[in-house]
Amino acid sequence: MGPAYCTELTLDELSAALAAADRVKDAAVRESIGKRFAALGADPTLEDVVEMNRAAHR
Repeated sequence: MGPAYCTELTLDELSAALAAADRVKDAAVRESIGKRFAALGADPTLEDVVEMNRAAHR
């Protein structure tokens, strides 16, 4: 699901993104989210959080 998480994909793009999902990588990304979120600081904006999630899954 990683390549499709926190994205705005069309239905065709979504199918391709889900086909490209890597469960091992996605698990590692999930493990890193807490540290990534903490690195945003005390008052992250919604845009900061969305970009952090998108960057984590690139």
